[in-house]
Amino acid sequence: MKRTNITDLIPHRDPFLFLDEIDVDVAAKKAVGRWTPKPSWPIFKGHFPDYPVVPGVIVIEMMAQAAVALGRGLEAAVGDKVVYLAGVDHARFRRPVLPGNTVDIYVKLEKRRRTLWTFDADARVDGKLVAQAKLLASVQEAWK
Repeated sequence: MKRTNITDLIPHRDPFLFLDEIDVDVAAKKAVGRWTPKPSWPIFKGHFPDYPVVPGVIVIEMMAQAAVALGRGLEAAVGDKVVYLAGVDHARFRRPVLPGNTVDIYVKLEKRRRTLWTFDADARVDGKLVAQAKLLASVQEAWK
């Protein structure tokens, strides 16, 4: 599934869409996403000027977007409801993500209980772990 189809699964749009592509394996309840932060991304001017790195919260957001895409791919009943990030547990950052790195995001649905989903997620660059977390997502009506 390429970026144009990602927007069918999640509500995120540029400049806050942090997936270039994603493959959802419904049978295995897993997904693999990919994103490459461009060196021209404006945030690198301030984070950090002499040593640009992708902020950790953006790495978590990448994993959360992949988890939402997986959840929506698995659960057609979500319909027009929104999947919100409800919690982040056991987040660990092992090494920085640099401009131009291609980040592979792996998510697996661990548990689904009514409107709450739990995912294991990790991010890797060149096969090396850069971050990992347990994510909790909640399916809700859109808040207005």
